[in-house]
Amino acid sequence: MTLRSPRRLCSTPTTRQDPPATPTTPTFRGPDPRYDGESCYWYTGWNQGGLVSIELTNPEYNACMRKTVKGQGSFIGRTGKKVQFSVNAKRGDGGLGALGGTVTLTDNANKANIYIDKLTLLGGVRDDCAPVTARGSALQLEGTGTYNGRTASFRVCAQESRDEGSVALRHGERFFLSCTAGCAYETGGELTSGTINVKRRQEDLGI
Repeated sequence: MTLRSPRRLCSTPTTRQDPPATPTTPTFRGPDPRYDGESCYWYTGWNQGGLVSIELTNPEYNACMRKTVKGQGSFIGRTGKKVQFSVNAKRGDGGLGALGGTVTLTDNANKANIYIDKLTLLGGVRDDCAPVTARGSALQLEGTGTYNGRTASFRVCAQESRDEGSVALRHGERFFLSCTAGCAYETGGELTSGTINVKRRQEDLGI
């Protein structure tokens, strides 16, 4: 009988290679939601278009929609001439009812006569209304009326004076008006005569 030596099995060592990593898209996390009590907005984060905000559109839950404004006076317009205006707007039923009011403006230097009698929005400042700023002392109106007798749409912002805080925050009454459809006109400034009163009726009832 012939005895054979056991067969030895050998293998060549190999280096283990992990599969290539799959590229991942970085996760973007915006700021935590916060409430702006002066303008009555919830800021919920960011997207590619910018800051995302939410506005409650029921005046029962939005104190800025329950504001009132009353004022009249004049300011120096952007052509250096005097502009006269009046504004009176509020919601009925203690701020929970229908929106009503009027805005008038006369700019003799630019031959502009504006009358707004159908208001569609009253709330916190959301658009560019310089020199009016998005503070609790201000509000924004939108509505339709006439520009020199022709139908047009408008944006109006009004702000009462502020005399507390730092010098940078103090200011007089301010008014702004822009034609958004049907005409090309815009003006605004700090009052040189007259007054504006903005009142906030009750805090948010549902927050």
